[in-house]
Amino acid sequence: MSQSSLSSSAGSSGFFPTTLLSFQKKVISEFIEDDGLLIMAKGLGIEQILIQILRCYCDPTQLVLILNYTPEEEQLIKQLLIQSGLIKLENVPKSITSTSFTDRKGLYDQGGCLFITSRILIVDLLNEKVPIENVSGIILLNAHELKEKSTEAFILRYFRLRNQQAFVKGFSENPEEFTKGFAKLEDVMKLLFVNKLFLWPRYHLEVIRSFEKKTPIVKEEKVPLTPKMKLIENGIIEIISSTLEQLKKNNRSLDLSDFTLENCYFKSFNRIVKNQLKPIWNKIGKVSKQLIEDLKTMRTLLFYLLNYDCVTFYDYLEALRVSDGKNGIPKSNWLLTETASDIFLHAKERIYKIETAKVSSPLKKQKTLTQIADNREVDTTVSVDRLEFVLEENPKWNRLDKILNNIYEKIQRKPTQPFLNNGKVLIVASNDKTCLQLKYYLELGGKGILTKLVNKLIGPQIRRQQKRIEKEKKEKLGDDKDKTKRKRKDKKKKEHEVEMDLLTQHFIQVEEEEGEQLEEVKERKEGEEIEPAVVVLEDKKKEEEDIITHPIDFFEIINSDAVEEREMQVMIHSVYDTITLLDEYQPSYIIVYENDLSFIRRIEMYQCKYPFIPLEVYILSYDKESVECKQYQTIVNREKEAFKQLILSNSRLAIPSIETLISEIHLQERMKRQEINKYYQVNNIPKGLESTRKAGGNMILSNNINNGATSEFDFSDKPKVIIDVREFRSSLPSLLNLHGFKIIPLQISVGDYVVSKYCCIERKSTSDLWQSLNSGRLYTQVENMLKYYKHTFLLIQFEDDEAFSLPDPFGFYKEDSRIEDRSIVTKLVLTIVHFPKLKLAYSRSPTVTSKYFYMMKNQVLQYNDYDLEEKDEDKEPDIIQAQSLGTSEHREENEASNQAIEFLSRMPGVTIDNVNKIVNSVSNLYELAQLSLEQLTVIMGSEQNARKLYDFLNESIEIE
Repeated sequence: MSQSSLSSSAGSSGFFPTTLLSFQKKVISEFIEDDGLLIMAKGLGIEQILIQILRCYCDPTQLVLILNYTPEEEQLIKQLLIQSGLIKLENVPKSITSTSFTDRKGLYDQGGCLFITSRILIVDLLNEKVPIENVSGIILLNAHELKEKSTEAFILRYFRLRNQQAFVKGFSENPEEFTKGFAKLEDVMKLLFVNKLFLWPRYHLEVIRSFEKKTPIVKEEKVPLTPKMKLIENGIIEIISSTLEQLKKNNRSLDLSDFTLENCYFKSFNRIVKNQLKPIWNKIGKVSKQLIEDLKTMRTLLFYLLNYDCVTFYDYLEALRVSDGKNGIPKSNWLLTETASDIFLHAKERIYKIETAKVSSPLKKQKTLTQIADNREVDTTVSVDRLEFVLEENPKWNRLDKILNNIYEKIQRKPTQPFLNNGKVLIVASNDKTCLQLKYYLELGGKGILTKLVNKLIGPQIRRQQKRIEKEKKEKLGDDKDKTKRKRKDKKKKEHEVEMDLLTQHFIQVEEEEGEQLEEVKERKEGEEIEPAVVVLEDKKKEEEDIITHPIDFFEIINSDAVEEREMQVMIHSVYDTITLLDEYQPSYIIVYENDLSFIRRIEMYQCKYPFIPLEVYILSYDKESVECKQYQTIVNREKEAFKQLILSNSRLAIPSIETLISEIHLQERMKRQEINKYYQVNNIPKGLESTRKAGGNMILSNNINNGATSEFDFSDKPKVIIDVREFRSSLPSLLNLHGFKIIPLQISVGDYVVSKYCCIERKSTSDLWQSLNSGRLYTQVENMLKYYKHTFLLIQFEDDEAFSLPDPFGFYKEDSRIEDRSIVTKLVLTIVHFPKLKLAYSRSPTVTSKYFYMMKNQVLQYNDYDLEEKDEDKEPDIIQAQSLGTSEHREENEASNQAIEFLSRMPGVTIDNVNKIVNSVSNLYELAQLSLEQLTVIMGSEQNARKLYDFLNESIEIE
């Protein structure tokens, strides 16, 4: 499709602009023609590129599958397509989630664009329910999340092996992720089966030219931190630095180069810690684990300090101190440092302080005899402690108020013309809680909202502390009156007790005032007329109670008493879900309360789309030395460096063609099959895979590929594995497919994997194992497997990045050296003891698990109870049997036989080693009872066990 046709059809209805920006048109014209991976900088409108490409395929004659999306992205794309008027309403992309197969089949046949979850799509593909030959292409969102073991990679691999003509397009606006690890960009492009990369950073020449056509008026407002905030920030940074040093000191053998002060400022630090330490988490000491938790706490404290008010920050700080440790002994070492004491002190001084004042006392006006004799002056004052509330406001609040007043004055001075003076002001904050605080600040003022927060958050906390102090006093003093008198004679009180007394008195007085107001309201309600003031009071009280659940999106209109025609409309919104906000609201003034790189670029695009709106942007940020400014600068630099690395990598990329990639898949599968079969001496290699000398193993001819053939490869005899459809959330089915298994997805009630007619496997991850043992679900699952299958396995699978150790919060032993009943090991041992036929297997990774499946299928892991000679056809699972077991359709034909075998296993002399030998030698218990001692000895292989069983069966019973 040509560039002109795309731009002409990009018209809009409603609030959408009539044309795309020039760089967006160029991106579409380049990307729509070829398969490839598109990586754009944040905020450059990648969603607009996506909907322009989608609208070309929202037609019944096409079938395009959209993968790896979030619910928010799905809703946004549908909204943009509907409101833009680019397509008909009936052609809007539909969603396939958990609908029945009949409904899914109808949607596949209808065509168009489909949002479908990866788990459902891979099941339909493996069951050959998707018309692969009719699929026009696949669009993968968030391509940076694509990994070799992911379900999305499995889908793309399966799809490309059967359809080489359809397109595949990947989208991402996270360039930093492609620079992590070794050759991440090349791996993602190979998994996508594309060889073209499209990079569009902010400093791209076309982007710069587009933004230079019309730029908004930007005013950056630098707000200095208050002295107390600066001291607290420095204290938190000092604790972070010391914690990092201690962590590196305790783990010298680990590579902790990414554990830097700069990285600790971001949420991504948790992921860095997880990637570095998760494989060896069981080897790390408790001290190091607590230090990692302390780093998370410090980052949260920094966020609260810079974004919220002084009361909320102090309340969170006190919550940390109360919840940490037991019996008053802190678990976190940072709470014991002097720096932490200073942080608590400064945080408290931002709210209130205790002052000592001189007050005149009438009792001291009379002179004593000594003072009269010495002719000394009488000091008629006494020292009194006084509680004074400081209630330090957030520095940005005052600056925001000044900006709003300035904007209001501009609106009054400018003439009222369309779009030139619409009076719309948009305030954007980082999260919903900040938006709520700004809303109440504009309604109540700084002191008003802080006073309400003090009464709501600090009041209950003080009352709890006061009750605890009084309880401790009573326990310490008891009923001894002499001790009570001596205590009253003490003139000096502890500073903490004085502070608690003053705060308690203050909040008691506040409660009394609130009670009087409520009584006054009740009295007025009893009268004939209700004054408006009472209604307003009730409304404000209701809003105060609902402060947490109040909706975020709202319009606050501030009218002018002098000029009623002109008004300023203020809207406060969080930075999330702002893609369509600017186009919908079309503000003339934007206040960025907290820096966000993506939103700032959307402002630039908004000004270019609507050049007739004179836009003024105010960016509020703390000074250059603050953590907030350093965070923003780091984000900009990281993205810039990431694009530089990607540009350099793109110049060196050598991505093979689709034909070569498909050949590599077959070659990789053949080599893995040969390696495992050779190691375990299993001779079931498919025809054509015996030798690597046939073109180096690359036996797929290009002419056969175009025709969809696979030449000498005959995978009809691939080993089959039945997998429960719920297991496709894991990476194991994808790896089994890579190792040459034919995957058969079914909804089965017994087990997770059926590898043969008589072998069933229940796979458990470490987290699922813990939940199954606690809930008792594992007991039922194992019981069902043993009921229907001869060979049952409980497979505990660990992940590649997971420590090879069972996570046990209780430990195996108690403090008194007794075995812990709640331990995961204890429960696992009890399960094995209760089900002796159950075999337990550990797998270090999903890759190792795929090798286990070969061993289980080909009886490599078969022990004494696997002495049955199974036929070759029994090595493959029975689909009908696996699907019916455990359901109402399955008739319990062998129920009596199972009960007889269970009864036999409990007889004297019958063990795990000989129970199957007995079952194979006799047809029923009556025949067993007729055997002689010599015959039992031959069958059981042990004269001692045969004697026990013979005596039990032939013991006489006396009947009275």
